[in-house]
Amino acid sequence: NNEVKFLFKTEKDVTVKLYISDDNKTFHLVKKEENFDYEKDSFKFEDFQNDKLYYYFIEIEKNNEKINSDINTLTKLNINLDVNKPDWAKKSIFYEIFVRSFYDSDGDRIGDFNGIIEKIPYLKELGIDAIWLMPFNKSDTYHGYDVIDYRDVEKDYGTLEDLKNLIKSCKENNIKVIMDLVLNHTSTKHKWFLEAVDNNEKYKNYYVWETKYDVKDDKWYKSRNGEYYYGFYEEKMADLNYRNPKLRSEIKKETKFWIDLGIDGFRLDGSDNIDLDSDVTYGWWQEFSSYVESINPELFIVGENNFPGNYEKIAPFFGVMQSSFNFYLYDKIISMAKGINSDIIDDLRKMHIKYSEYALDYIDSTFMGNHDKARLVSTIKGNSEKPDNIDIAKTKLAYSILFTLTGTPFLYYGDELGQYGGIGQNDINKREPFKWYSDINENGMTTLKKRKMEYITKNTYSYDGISLEEQIDNDESIYNYVKKLIKIRKENSFLFTKLGKRIGTPKNIYGYFVEDEENNDKIYIIHNLSDENTDISLGKQVKNLITDEIYKKKIVSLKPYETIIIKSNDNPFYPYKLENIVLEKSTLKIIFKAPEDTPKDDIIYLPSNINEWGNNSDIEVDTLKKTSDGMYEISITMEEGTNIEFKIVRGTNGIRDWNKDGLDETGARISTNYMYTFSKKDYIFNVEFHGWYDIDLDK
Repeated sequence: NNEVKFLFKTEKDVTVKLYISDDNKTFHLVKKEENFDYEKDSFKFEDFQNDKLYYYFIEIEKNNEKINSDINTLTKLNINLDVNKPDWAKKSIFYEIFVRSFYDSDGDRIGDFNGIIEKIPYLKELGIDAIWLMPFNKSDTYHGYDVIDYRDVEKDYGTLEDLKNLIKSCKENNIKVIMDLVLNHTSTKHKWFLEAVDNNEKYKNYYVWETKYDVKDDKWYKSRNGEYYYGFYEEKMADLNYRNPKLRSEIKKETKFWIDLGIDGFRLDGSDNIDLDSDVTYGWWQEFSSYVESINPELFIVGENNFPGNYEKIAPFFGVMQSSFNFYLYDKIISMAKGINSDIIDDLRKMHIKYSEYALDYIDSTFMGNHDKARLVSTIKGNSEKPDNIDIAKTKLAYSILFTLTGTPFLYYGDELGQYGGIGQNDINKREPFKWYSDINENGMTTLKKRKMEYITKNTYSYDGISLEEQIDNDESIYNYVKKLIKIRKENSFLFTKLGKRIGTPKNIYGYFVEDEENNDKIYIIHNLSDENTDISLGKQVKNLITDEIYKKKIVSLKPYETIIIKSNDNPFYPYKLENIVLEKSTLKIIFKAPEDTPKDDIIYLPSNINEWGNNSDIEVDTLKKTSDGMYEISITMEEGTNIEFKIVRGTNGIRDWNKDGLDETGARISTNYMYTFSKKDYIFNVEFHGWYDIDLDK
């Protein structure tokens, strides 16, 4: 549209006047607002023409004193609001790879680009169409999410030439490559930030610096020049300033470097955290998407817009980028895999109606795991202990749901084997080596190393049944099950794009069909969500596409958490009545016994995925009630099937451990993470540990 939003900071309760000129000579008063508060009020003006240069200044008046800003310029961009969605991405299976942990080609026990090249046959055999490479730019950390140089690569992984060879080899095998693009922030060792700290004015405005109007919290950090910069994630990651058009232009140049190199798209890290003002965030991604499309309309963009339990907040991003990860659906599938009978088809229908308000053509990126989530088998179990027996049936059920629902599915490396870890562990333990062999000391296996530094693995053992070598010839393995589901999906490609319709089923069974109207094809899917054998009646002889078993009897008995998939032109099941699914609410009471060294006057908080981990100022973070010395409790009521992940924090309502000076004033103050899925019944969750600890994201 023709609207421009002006962002500026000033004292509160002032009169604001906007003056505009098209020749930098005669300025006209076009807008006036009294009692203006920049934190609450929005200052917008219409009637700007696209691609025309304007001059403006803002006048502030308070107590008869007037202050004028400098004269600034603006040119309203003519942005394509309907970004192309490439067809190839709508019907692809993506595979996320942490290069460091995947496969080692040169014997240093560190995964590398050439290691991925060696394993392209594995990816093809599994049915992978595209890979997402976690950050491979030059970085100071093992994970790479603090970029030091956008045009250089992590030397542990190889050279830029090695990366080119990887991209070339993938293309030769019809596999697309998208890269993790970290644009919310840079490392504080990036040359831009070093120049900014030295007060180079150009680079200074590339970052977000404190003004006298800002209220400091635990996300402001003191630089060596004495000024404070903003870091949403942590001290060593300085947020970029997307209100600066020069920074936006610079970022486009960095992006084009990789497009010219042959990258097929981008996964946008932290794309929901670009600016505290959502209009700035949306505006930047609209500009970015339009720019990328202008170079190559076949490039794919997917954003990490993480609003747990709130797809309405995700929806606007479909208007400014091609795709967004469906965190809401992830939670729904997890709860169903645990036996909660919710109407996931209706949930998807409501989501898609909301998404369609922003884009009629969108790509819904679905997933069952990623580098920030606990591994799937651990999430289903509720812990990361070394499993004597993984709950294979529930894990298979989760994949059965994922691969029969509409969307573009993403698979996290190693999840197809049932690798475990992550609950109550640091992020690094969600990113442990891919288990190629039963013996973890075999050539090609990686360890968690960055150059000479080696990190501790907690979930990687020899001969535990969780390796490709041990599963590849086992027809009942998780690996072969996932491989079969991918095959079924690709042979019936309408599963990618068609929304299912629910059918009537017996109690504890959830069923739906997906239809290809053009070819008169239908796929029927039945999930047993209970821990008991459950019968369902058939009306004709059919074949289960998963097992290839032909059902000749009129009664089929589904094992606990089993799925059957049938291709039929009409409903092969007895016409059961379609019952409404009503989810009940229950209460979780958390009783916490604090470590002995906890100061008596400390406030105890409960950051969680439900309150956005304390990062949304509009949502109050829950405080535990002190019941006696060292004892605290809190009760939370939610709908059954709701997944809550939480930690306990003492002292201040901050998730990170650094104050504005980069020091921890309160000492260790964080618990490990805990998980719970609400059921029909109330539950008491006792938490006790012997000492607080600090999060070090590198260890």
